[in-house]
Amino acid sequence: MIKKPTAEWQREGEGARKAQAAVSGGLKSLQTGARVVHGGALVVQGYIGIAFGVLWILAGVASLLSGSVATLIGAGLMGLFAIWLGQRRIAKGKALASAHLPAAEKTAPDPGSADLARAVSQPGPEAGAVRALQDKAAATYQAEAAAPAFDADAIIARHLAERERLAAQAQAVPVPLVQPARPAFGRKVA
Repeated sequence: MIKKPTAEWQREGEGARKAQAAVSGGLKSLQTGARVVHGGALVVQGYIGIAFGVLWILAGVASLLSGSVATLIGAGLMGLFAIWLGQRRIAKGKALASAHLPAAEKTAPDPGSADLARAVSQPGPEAGAVRALQDKAAATYQAEAAAPAFDADAIIARHLAERERLAAQAQAVPVPLVQPARPAFGRKVA
């Protein structure tokens, strides 16, 4: 016969719920940040479009000086269209960024960290696992800090010593500067 499980079976602990809330808060802030970055990219695209529009208009004016009115009209219209598109991109990017920035500023800077700190401070199996991860990260950081640093003076000294060794070796073995005469077309040279 199969027994009915106890009431506590598969129930989440308080620490697990707090950790889940911390992660979901972090994901929300990441999504807000991604939207703000996307708005900034739209603004940059708009300025690039305006720059190309100005270049097309200048090319049209230069073509007018050479006598081509059709090129002036075509390049001028393309330049005006590019400037109009660039202004629309800038407005859309600024609106997208400003719509999400106030919401991000009103919330706490990192709501998940306080929940995670409370979950770690309370006893339980989740707190022990998180504390073990924190200790491992701290040990790794200390090991990296204790690693030998980059020493440019030692590298330069090794390079100069190697250069002097190669120079001494080159002076020890004479290299003939004049090569012996070769026979021309198989004839012996006397």
